[in-house]
Amino acid sequence: MIFELIQPIVDGYLADMESTKVYDRHKTRAMWEFICGLIRGAEEWSGNNRKLLWDWLTPKLPELFGNIRHDTVKCWSISIEFLINGRDPRRYPALFHFLIQTGLDADFANGSSFDRTYLVLAVTD
Repeated sequence: MIFELIQPIVDGYLADMESTKVYDRHKTRAMWEFICGLIRGAEEWSGNNRKLLWDWLTPKLPELFGNIRHDTVKCWSISIEFLINGRDPRRYPALFHFLIQTGLDADFANGSSFDRTYLVLAVTD
């Protein structure tokens, strides 16, 4: 299954960014392209394989979102738009729950203007 090939790549990129604190925009874009391809392709997978994907991806969403930087905001927003544009939100309940909860939990009274702006852009784009 393709998931078994993509999962270590994404995990490796995330581990590399976490350990070096270097958030490479090219790795971020590639990672989101892998993830989007997996999610969209998973619509044709069996229920067990889709569950495997979402069990792996759901806990990573906060980390993926937390890795957004000035030069990677577009990677996130384009990817999310690609995933949800014209799609039934019930296909991606974990993703929609994360997006909605992130917007509801945003503290607009504190933080830098960039932090607040990308929260709004990322959740509403």
